[in-house]
Amino acid sequence: MVGRKEKIKKLVMDFRIIIWISLVAFSLFSIFSGESGVVVKAVSSDSPLKGKIFPGDVITWINEKPVKSVQDVYEFNNFSGIIRMKVNNKLVLADVDKNLGIEVEEYKGNLKFGLDIGGGVRVLLEPVENVSKELIEETKEVLKARINVFGLKEAKFNIITVGDKKYIQIEMAGGSISDIKEILEKQGVLEAKIPKTVKLKDNKGYFVLGKKKIEVLVENNSVIINNTILKKGERIKIDGIEFEVLNITKDKVVFGGIVFNSSDVKKVCMVDEPNICRVTLFYNPKTKLYEFSFEISISLEAAERMKKLTQDMRIVYDRFGRKMLEDGYLLLYLDNELIDMLAIDPGLKGKIVTQAAITGARESKEEAKNEMKVLQTVLSSGILPVELKLVQVDEISPIFGEEFLKEIILIAIIAQVCVAAIIFLRYKNPRIVIPMIIVSASEVIIILGIACWINWTIDLPSLAGIIAIVGTGIDAQIMMIDEIISGKRRIYSIKEKIKHAFFIIFSSAATTFVAMLPLLTAGAKEMQGFAVTTIIGLFIAVFITRPAFGKIIEEIL
Repeated sequence: MVGRKEKIKKLVMDFRIIIWISLVAFSLFSIFSGESGVVVKAVSSDSPLKGKIFPGDVITWINEKPVKSVQDVYEFNNFSGIIRMKVNNKLVLADVDKNLGIEVEEYKGNLKFGLDIGGGVRVLLEPVENVSKELIEETKEVLKARINVFGLKEAKFNIITVGDKKYIQIEMAGGSISDIKEILEKQGVLEAKIPKTVKLKDNKGYFVLGKKKIEVLVENNSVIINNTILKKGERIKIDGIEFEVLNITKDKVVFGGIVFNSSDVKKVCMVDEPNICRVTLFYNPKTKLYEFSFEISISLEAAERMKKLTQDMRIVYDRFGRKMLEDGYLLLYLDNELIDMLAIDPGLKGKIVTQAAITGARESKEEAKNEMKVLQTVLSSGILPVELKLVQVDEISPIFGEEFLKEIILIAIIAQVCVAAIIFLRYKNPRIVIPMIIVSASEVIIILGIACWINWTIDLPSLAGIIAIVGTGIDAQIMMIDEIISGKRRIYSIKEKIKHAFFIIFSSAATTFVAMLPLLTAGAKEMQGFAVTTIIGLFIAVFITRPAFGKIIEEIL
């Protein structure tokens, strides 16, 4: 009994076992945790978030409040006004009135599945005319920005060159052909609005603009101003500025003064050009955020409207002690969809300024860079540089992928049981069978954990790679066991036998690794999942799981 305890203690303290167990624990953590939030189950047809979020999206905060449970979301069902959500690490805005219209569930894991498992659409787009490499790249970037702007599903974009022709391939997991068409058909009509709130008392209030003071009445969910009856979404012109009714509640009416539209934006600075226009991105240690800035030029008429709409705003201070305008926000709409909300610099209050800087901040450099790119695209109306046509469409139902995944899991379990039975019949020793099953299962867990960590999407070729690694792992384990058992009559030690087995295992792994390199580098996109998963699995097997199994066998035989 004492000898067994000493063996177990020696085994547990071995560095190979410690690394193996630690990596399994890390992988389980990567798969099942690491991101708080809830998953969207359904979006109702009358939801203000319809077309902005989709089933499968992850909500991590609402109005800067962390979302850790389903109840944290449903608390906002009584909220009225503009709501800000962080969905899949992107900002989503919507104007809500006591109804989110979404159903959510607890977040269960970080694994991402490709469109061949989760369903989706793959399309091939061709420019109508021959274009340069730079222009096709710019078109791809605009399409990527449109995905962010219009709240559609995350997608993969690839430029494919065949001869002298260039194509853009889009893969949208969980999407449909209508989503792709929406990206292409959006007109990119921009409007920037400054909200102006009229507080009500007994359904009555006053609209103040400079020296003008106009009575506002609310009856039957309609607004009466200047003898004009308006419903939500309708407009009226006051002092040369067009105002839209954004929201009506029992205690306030929110108007949106249109400052500028697509035709008013004269220039958007896309890249930093010293002495011409500035684009900056830097880390601010005071706010602990990555801040960005880029310049735009607007028409004189738009600048005059900005002056009128900001002249009555009060200057207040934020939590960092910086000046800001009370209710001083610029709401950006693209094709009547609210896509961002920017704070107006206090220095612009009551001034005519035709050149201004658009600024923002995000927690990571990548988020800040992406947000800036989206804003630049929006302000330039998101117009595609070239006309595109659909040349190929593949739409895949998620039902087939889900059923296939269930079948693979079931077959894998059956296969493991069969292998375990054969190994038991061969060696008549359960102490060999149990470690083999545990180590094989750990290889799958570690591969999936690393896939979560590097944000790799699991598709059918990736699953094939996992199956291949598990199969070669079983072969390697049998090789080590046979090497030990068959060599009992020789004078070699167990360590020497394991070393001999590992020489064969390393040689086999090296051959497989070299065979995978062409799939990685030759542009075979469909097979990259297989190659990447197989290479990851090889490194895990050769340096982690098989050394751990070798140590276990060394102690139990």
